[in-house]
Amino acid sequence: MVLGIVVDDAIVIGEAAYTEIDNHGANINNVVIGSKRVATPATFGVLTTMAVFAPVLFSSGPTADFFINISGVVILCLAFSLIESKLILPAHIASSTFKPLPKNSWRNKFNKKFFSFVNGPYKRFVIFCTQNRWPTLAAFIGMLVISWSLVSANYVRMVPEPKVPHDFPSISIEMSETVSDLQTIEALQTIERTILQIESEIIDEYGSGMIRDIMVFNQGRNRGRIMAPLVDEDLRHFNTFELARRWRERIPEIPGMKSFTVQDDVNGGGGGGEFGYQIFGTDIPTLNAAGRMLIERLQETEGAFDVSSTIDPDSKEVQMELKPVAYDLGLDLSSIAGQVGASFYGGEAQRVLRDGEEVRVMVRYPRLTRERFADLKYAVIRTPSGQEVMLGDVVDLIETPGISYIRREDGNRNVYVWGSIDEEQVEPNELIKNVRENLLPDIIKQFPGVSTELGGKIEEQQAEQAEQIRFFVIALIVIYILLAIPLKSYSQPLIVMSVIPFSLTGAIWGHFFLDLDLSRFSMFGLIAAAGVVVNDSLVMIDFINTRRKQGVAIKQAVIEAGCARFRAIILTSITTFVGVLPIMFETSLQAGFVIPMAVALGFAVMYATLVTLLLIPCLYLILGDISAFFKAIGRLFVRISSYIGGRLSKPAKSV
Repeated sequence: MVLGIVVDDAIVIGEAAYTEIDNHGANINNVVIGSKRVATPATFGVLTTMAVFAPVLFSSGPTADFFINISGVVILCLAFSLIESKLILPAHIASSTFKPLPKNSWRNKFNKKFFSFVNGPYKRFVIFCTQNRWPTLAAFIGMLVISWSLVSANYVRMVPEPKVPHDFPSISIEMSETVSDLQTIEALQTIERTILQIESEIIDEYGSGMIRDIMVFNQGRNRGRIMAPLVDEDLRHFNTFELARRWRERIPEIPGMKSFTVQDDVNGGGGGGEFGYQIFGTDIPTLNAAGRMLIERLQETEGAFDVSSTIDPDSKEVQMELKPVAYDLGLDLSSIAGQVGASFYGGEAQRVLRDGEEVRVMVRYPRLTRERFADLKYAVIRTPSGQEVMLGDVVDLIETPGISYIRREDGNRNVYVWGSIDEEQVEPNELIKNVRENLLPDIIKQFPGVSTELGGKIEEQQAEQAEQIRFFVIALIVIYILLAIPLKSYSQPLIVMSVIPFSLTGAIWGHFFLDLDLSRFSMFGLIAAAGVVVNDSLVMIDFINTRRKQGVAIKQAVIEAGCARFRAIILTSITTFVGVLPIMFETSLQAGFVIPMAVALGFAVMYATLVTLLLIPCLYLILGDISAFFKAIGRLFVRISSYIGGRLSKPAKSV
């Protein structure tokens, strides 16, 4: 990611030293003179990029470690590149031997054609652009607007994170609290049979399967997981997303299943889902009803799938109420409940050793007796006097709906509903907006006592985005301060900073041509590309200022700066683009994380070439036009003030 900035810094120093050697001969003094000429702007160009990444070191949230590690490595790379380019590289150049190029060599021929292009077509085109600088600025702005329209029209979508297919897709299930461990095992076996059936169909269709192995985990009485490691990427007939889609369509409805999640994305998975909503309230039945309504509406919403919740199916609870005879026998609810619990759960009779392990012997009613509600009233209860009576004789048994557990968040009862997002159908932010504007108001209207709150990965990503915006604003302020130091101006840093958004144009078109989504990784590539633009623009403006101090007219200085910086800028763009080109076409599935970053960096740098070589000269002259305009307004104001002051100070004529 820092390849473009590191290479650009070295190219600027090397090109300046070589130009001085080419003009005045090869010696150490000329290398020092050439390096010192661009040392200050090149150094501050790198410092501005370090300033962009520095606030990220204070990131918080689940992915903070990822961004902190990237920023730390980038800052260290840039810091050492300053030492290398300002000290080590000039020493290498000074110790190199430069011989005149033979007249018929290919390098000499290439140089002649290259500089004839720079001093010919390019110079004439720059003159044309500077003469029509306002239309040129309008053209670049128009191109930026057209590029952003690709995003607005969803030709290039914005997603928080790119979805990367998993090599180990898995299915996690959670059964209701009322099921037994045997029912959980049966559910896992049903899903396993479905997966194997789909695998056999794939073998019949393509001649080979996609699953290398299958592993089933019983993670508790009501939880389980099935993992299916896949064969190598080049042996797969389609990606993991398509395989997961077939699983979802074929897995049947399983009684007692509470939630069902397929993890087919490296970034996905987890019980919280890609998005989720917490529904708060005081009444459990109302919360469950509101949650079920939200589930139904989400299942009808395009792009939402694997919708689950913490709502447990209604269980049954047996409550006991003492009869008058119980008081006569000296019984109370506490003693009766203890005896019933021991009869049905069991009491420990003894412990025996078996194969070196201690085994507890529990005494309780037979299984059929424990499972039939009708047999409960025949449970034997012992009174304090030693008599034995039937449970049904001393209590009334009332069967009511029960609650397995109560979920609380910050002390408030709540139900959590979550799901996954099919980004092929809808953008995550669009889905959240649809739920917020269309679904939640209806639920709150029907259940006035409840409130909702966004949760899941979307909530975390939105918090991170707000944090990144704060970091970006801080970085812009620091960049402005750093640019103002070498330029010694309050207005010229705005020229350099104004070209940063224009680099977005190249990144958007790169994602459009390669059919990629803009993500947070793309933003890091854009930051690196902005560092290249700032570095090149800063050196060019410094060159213009130097020429103006030498008495050269502003228009001539602008033209000379473009021609003098042309070779270094072209070299920077080509080396950076070629450097990230192999990553763009990497076929590994896990490369999906870095491909958007490489595309954003490569295409943004290529477009930044036009921005630096054409737009910067125009912006410099436009700044001069604006300055001249305000100076003219000031002179006019002074003249008007002098005229009015003269009229007022003129003595009145005597009559």
